[in-house]
Amino acid sequence: MSITEIQKIIEELLQYSGFSFESISCNSTEDGMVWFAVVSNDSKLIIGKNGETLEAFNHIARKIVEQKEGYGGAHTSFVVDVNDYQKKKTESIKTIAHMMAERARFFKASVEIEPMNAFERKIVHTFLESAKNIKTESVGQGPSRHVVIRYIEE
Repeated sequence: MSITEIQKIIEELLQYSGFSFESISCNSTEDGMVWFAVVSNDSKLIIGKNGETLEAFNHIARKIVEQKEGYGGAHTSFVVDVNDYQKKKTESIKTIAHMMAERARFFKASVEIEPMNAFERKIVHTFLESAKNIKTESVGQGPSRHVVIRYIEE
């Protein structure tokens, strides 16, 4: 499915949901993720408490795209961001991951990060995948699933 088609789906979903928006722009990251940046005066409504509404919106948008693309094939990875909320949150998660990795190295021990959703855990794993002496893994179930950063002797 093309980026233009996905953007159209996001626009329609925003309209059907009753959210107003000024624009939607698109850009890609080096890891192949496509970011749709929505500019809106309704950002508090779209984002919701602790980003829960935006997380649900992303989930619904992905499911619609998956259904239209068909199952079994490669799917386009994308994130819908509103007024840079996800971008700022991603940077914050990377900062936490960096600090916790440094703590794991300093104490030569495992460090646990607070529970996160799957997207946030993926950010940590991707960010630390090439870090020296560090290995990450997700542990726990449901809402208590979190990342453990382990120190590994080389």
